[in-house]
Amino acid sequence: MHISSDDIRERLGEDLYTEKWKNRSALCVPLGQGNNFKAALLLVSNGPSSYLPDKDMRMVIDLADRVGVVVSHAELFATVERQAVTDPMTGLFNRRYFEEQLSKEIDRFQRFGHAFSFIIVDLDYLKKINDTKGHHVGDAAIIHTGNVVRRSVREIDTVGRFGGEEFVVLLPETDLKWAKMVAERICAAIREKPVEGWGPVTGSIGVATFPNDAEDKDRLFELADQALFLAKHRGRNQVCTVTEDLLPTLAQEGEEKIRQAMKQDMRMGPPEVKQLESVQADSLNGDGKFDVEVIKEKGILGLLAQLISIVEARSSYSSDRSTRAYGYANRIAQALRLGKDHTEVVSLGAVLCNLGKMAVPEEILKKPEPLSDEDLVYINQVPHTGAKFLEPSKILSKISPIVEAYQEHWDGSGYPNGIKGDVIPIEARIVALVDAYTAITSDRPYRPAYSHQDAIRIIQEGAGKEWDPRLVKIFVSLLQKDQQI
Repeated sequence: MHISSDDIRERLGEDLYTEKWKNRSALCVPLGQGNNFKAALLLVSNGPSSYLPDKDMRMVIDLADRVGVVVSHAELFATVERQAVTDPMTGLFNRRYFEEQLSKEIDRFQRFGHAFSFIIVDLDYLKKINDTKGHHVGDAAIIHTGNVVRRSVREIDTVGRFGGEEFVVLLPETDLKWAKMVAERICAAIREKPVEGWGPVTGSIGVATFPNDAEDKDRLFELADQALFLAKHRGRNQVCTVTEDLLPTLAQEGEEKIRQAMKQDMRMGPPEVKQLESVQADSLNGDGKFDVEVIKEKGILGLLAQLISIVEARSSYSSDRSTRAYGYANRIAQALRLGKDHTEVVSLGAVLCNLGKMAVPEEILKKPEPLSDEDLVYINQVPHTGAKFLEPSKILSKISPIVEAYQEHWDGSGYPNGIKGDVIPIEARIVALVDAYTAITSDRPYRPAYSHQDAIRIIQEGAGKEWDPRLVKIFVSLLQKDQQI
């Protein structure tokens, strides 16, 4: 675009049109990529003509194109970098980023001796909202709570979402007195503004202070979480601190008694606890108890192995489902050149992804006809229930976000959060594909197993819709190699 001397004078006005602009013209070249306009390169000439020879003009346009690509790539990188540390639904920081900031705050304490506080906020009765009004209203309640928490703290404070209805706040250089005031303000703000489509909601809050309550990160998490449980146990919609509420209660009633009370939870809700108890009563060794020797020998993984076996039996899967899922996920992760530990996390995610089905009535899992809307309420809770079960474990917490997102679809049509594309964690995209293939090639209550070729066709047809198209190509290639052996 050519800008004449008269145009420059008109645009600048008499106040800005100084002597240096007289008899000058300019050439304006757009910067961007495709139709994505970002800025303009302005070339000001010393005379009334700003036209350049064709050779020079081609060089300028080539330069502008290159700069436009660089700008677009820089913005894309910033977007990806932001997505890597934020929760897609609320825009708050995710668990990984929050834990990094918490570690940095502990380092700051070791250098400068400044105490800090840690708050956990949990939305009350989210399952009731989801079951009664649907997930879109439940999501609105989560977003509402996240916004309330963010507006209730300082800019220097770090607010994150740990998944589901749980939020965390890091308060640098804040003692217990001020942290409790912030927590009370958050608690009041949550219940004051109703959620559209539902009405007023409430939250329960736990508060811990470093180093007064604990001198390491894991213990701080644990105590704050217990304080949160205590707030729920006392009736919800309130704040409990470690120093003023939890520790005196533990001293008076004993830790074991409190833990037993907390099992009635609170977070999982009565229907889920009831289902979990029914799973426990239906254990593998046939006498209503878990195989204690296996648990002693293999710890929590032994317990989970039994749970998964029970869940898969209730879901009418064959006994080799876990082995197949582990193997497929492992090979895809290796094809993507993920690290050894990363590959193991993905593989375990494929095995544990259906853990949430322990909260689904067996008659729904084995139903031969199409599921009703009421049945789908249970099914849609499977990812979240499984993630919440794994989340408290330090060993398995890395698998929790995979399980939370494995039913999300590439095009955004999945659940529970409706995220799409690269926003879905790569680990969850792998597990989604593996879980679908193992289901397609297994006998189900409502249909027989598909053949290998039909399964590949279904997977390919779903590329770009349900599943990451790049992963589909990799997986299909691996499956076809198996057929050639």
